[in-house]
Amino acid sequence: MEPLKGLKRPLEENDILQELAELETRLSATAEPSTSADLERRAFDEVLAKMLRERLQVIRTVGKSREATSTSRQEPERRRAPRLQTDLTAKIISQDQRQGPARVLNVSRGGVAVSFSGSTLRTVFPNNQVLPGSIVSVRFPVQDSPSTSHTVKLTGVVVWVQQVHEDEYRLGLRWTES
Repeated sequence: MEPLKGLKRPLEENDILQELAELETRLSATAEPSTSADLERRAFDEVLAKMLRERLQVIRTVGKSREATSTSRQEPERRRAPRLQTDLTAKIISQDQRQGPARVLNVSRGGVAVSFSGSTLRTVFPNNQVLPGSIVSVRFPVQDSPSTSHTVKLTGVVVWVQQVHEDEYRLGLRWTES
C-alpha cells in the first residue's frame, strides 16, 4: 500500500474550486441517504465542502502572496485529494470497538490524519501497535451551524503510522467505500 503524500505547494484557488465542484456534483447527484453509512458519508462531504468554501474565502481575502510567505518550508509531494488542516477532538476506534481520544489533524475526500497518545495506543490497539492495512474508525463532531452539530463516524484503512514524539503517534487513514 502506498503512503499518502503531502502537498507540493499550498492549495490554490483553482485546486479548491475543482475539489468543491466535484463534491457539489456528487452531493447533488446522490439520493437522500437511506442508511446510517450513507448519512455519515453525506454529512462528511457537506462538512468538507463547507471547509473548502471557507478556505476559498480566506485565499481570496488574504491573497496568495501572504500565504506564500507563510509557507517557506519545502512541501512534500502533492496528494490526489487536497487536505484541509483541522484540530478536531475525536475518538479512534478499533475493529473490536475499543476506543480512545484522538485529534483529527487534517481531512480530505480521500482520508484523514489523526494524532493520539501512547495511552490511546495501549487502550485501542492490541500489543500496543497499529499496522498499515488495519481497519480503524474515527468519530468526531461537526458543527453544521452555530446552533446545530452532529457526530460523524467514518472507517478507513491505515496507510501509514509514525511516532512523532515519545508519547505522540500519528496515522493516516484512506477512507473505505461504504
